[in-house]
Amino acid sequence: MNQPRRPWLGIALVGAVVLTPLISVAVWLRKPPLDLRVQVVDKTVPHRDYREHGALFWMLRHGKVRSAAEQTSWPVAEEYVGFRPDPGDSPERGDGFDLQDADLENADLLYIADTYGVYWGDYDVRVPERTHLDFSRKIYGGMTAAEMTVVEDFADRGGSVVAEFNTFASPTPGPVRQRAEELLGVDWTGWTGRYFHDLSDTADVPEWAPREWQKQQGIPWSFQGPGYILVHENTKLVVLRTGEDIRRGGLRLVVDRDSSPLMAGVVDGTVFSYWFDIVQPHADSEVLGRFELQLEPSGEQILREAGIPSAFPAVVRGPGAPLRIYMAGDFSDSALEAGPHFLEGLPWLHRLGARAVPSGPMAFYWGTYTPLLQNVMRLAADIAVERGRASRPRVASR
Repeated sequence: MNQPRRPWLGIALVGAVVLTPLISVAVWLRKPPLDLRVQVVDKTVPHRDYREHGALFWMLRHGKVRSAAEQTSWPVAEEYVGFRPDPGDSPERGDGFDLQDADLENADLLYIADTYGVYWGDYDVRVPERTHLDFSRKIYGGMTAAEMTVVEDFADRGGSVVAEFNTFASPTPGPVRQRAEELLGVDWTGWTGRYFHDLSDTADVPEWAPREWQKQQGIPWSFQGPGYILVHENTKLVVLRTGEDIRRGGLRLVVDRDSSPLMAGVVDGTVFSYWFDIVQPHADSEVLGRFELQLEPSGEQILREAGIPSAFPAVVRGPGAPLRIYMAGDFSDSALEAGPHFLEGLPWLHRLGARAVPSGPMAFYWGTYTPLLQNVMRLAADIAVERGRASRPRVASR
């Protein structure tokens, strides 16, 4: 017996496919802007991919957040303080701009995305559009003492501050680092790490790693396959091989169930696969989420001998008001292809995917970073309102 045809079912499916994006756009257009003004600092912009802050800007556009200069379009080449590469990626014609009081005159939240800087090696033609893989002379980078005074004054006035890795490490001078640590409520241990898809890939693994390994161990670098490199500021190296010393999906961000509302909606256990640093919280700071290395017995021994913990803070809220957050990883550094920012609900849909596959390549961004950033921005907006921010004159962006 033939089944009755249901043409309405196909029509309904086609209608859903067509209407859902239109409804999503309509909802986003009707959403009120968030009453928050943000100033971004990014000194690590050697090339015009703007990957250190591009994903952050997508979320700022999606959230209808204004810049300190009252802009809502957030062009990645303009709305930030730091290094501006010229169209030809020529370091002689690039410009670096330090943070000044005027940059924060109309801001409620300062977001320090990266301060590592730009180096001559970034323009090595052997590896186009890739940051340098060995030590080279600095062109621009690091936080200065004068900039740190600007940040401290801004926080003293009630401004919120969020900072990511690399805010403490080289080339920021030690005295400036200590002031940043005091402001954010953490101490850097000197250890930095990163996951590599292939430890034998000379186009990805820094050139200094094999050289320092042979110097320290007296044997050639012969690692292959995925793994982690951890390096101390004194150049001491530790290597963890995936499948031997550390399990696959080796570094995960863990959220306690009774954690702060700032972690609401954050997917527990997403895998983080880029640069991170190991910090210790001050006694009066609050650890909102922690990194955990999923170690095999050999990995536990390696870290124990090096004095490195297997679990350490990933997101820390510093003490007192205003809002002070440190993210111990390159959270916003992402080669993101998120799609249109004007689709309401898009981050939520991606978050469902992150819950299903927490080890996926974009699970951390959608499952951890975006809900955390949304929570931080809402709280910073509330703080700005509570402190009675008056209407301020608009200031021109650089």
